[in-house]
Amino acid sequence: MEQNELFSGTLQIWSDGAINVHNEKRPGGWSSVYVYNKMLICTQWAGVAPTTSQRMELTGALEGLKAIVEGRHPELQAIQYNIIEVVSDSAYLINCMTQMWWMEWMYNGWVGASTNEPVKNVDLWKEIISAKIAIESLGKKIIWTKVKGHCGILYNGVADSLAVRGKKSVS
Repeated sequence: MEQNELFSGTLQIWSDGAINVHNEKRPGGWSSVYVYNKMLICTQWAGVAPTTSQRMELTGALEGLKAIVEGRHPELQAIQYNIIEVVSDSAYLINCMTQMWWMEWMYNGWVGASTNEPVKNVDLWKEIISAKIAIESLGKKIIWTKVKGHCGILYNGVADSLAVRGKKSVS
């Protein structure tokens, strides 16, 4: 049985980010792809300049969650779900959420315990945590799933293509 079949009735948010090179002066793009029972429901994407790869990965997930909190997509209002699965090829995002790094960072004043350095992208992390709490306060559960990127997974490929489109929109 495929992993996606385990969560039938789950709303998935496939998120991704794209950037040409790891250079803060280059444009990037992000995307969120909403899937319910293996069907594409709606998408969103945009470009940002200048930015970094990590910021775009986080922004894809953040905007995916915020759109639910803010009710941006009427298509999502018509479906019933209690579980949201955020699916990403970003180990940075998924490890932070599943291993709860963010709790340690908050406790330490947004300083990494092992590095004693300020946490990068703290503005995005704070927004992700805020959106997570808002969604969970509605009685919905969030699951964070890591997938391998660029290996033929359908909706990961769709998210990647839209993130690239976003990047190109500001190139």
